[in-house]
Amino acid sequence: MKKILDALEYKAIRFLTSNLNIQVTNKKHKSINNKKLSLKKYSAKILTSGLFKSSLLMSYDEGVLSEMTERFINCKKLNPTEKEKIKQSACCEFLNIIVGNALDCPNTKDLISITPPMVVNDEELVFNNTLLTSTIQTKYGEILICIEQSSLE
Repeated sequence: MKKILDALEYKAIRFLTSNLNIQVTNKKHKSINNKKLSLKKYSAKILTSGLFKSSLLMSYDEGVLSEMTERFINCKKLNPTEKEKIKQSACCEFLNIIVGNALDCPNTKDLISITPPMVVNDEELVFNNTLLTSTIQTKYGEILICIEQSSLE
């Protein structure tokens, strides 16, 4: 699972720095055994099945998601309600881009299926297994990447 978390973190950092020109100031990994995760204001989740079965989640501070969204889509002329809808959509799209680029099947016979990303509105999630997390720090705020340990390891 650590290899998958490393791949997600690497692709997230590449997306931030190369595509959006947002510099990463720090990163850290952690394993959470209490199975409860406090989320930031904006979060999205993707479920995977097939070769790799797990839950993948990204949770964003409002500042970093606003900056990412503005650099990805010009939102300056939108009203606050439209901007909020765009941020919710972007929250999912960024997760989809990163997961889609990070997951790789070593054998052409293997398949990894992913669900469409879904917005998570809970302030706290409870998971069934240990969580591996990576926190990516920028000057605009943090992004939390979380992967639920599966029984396939």
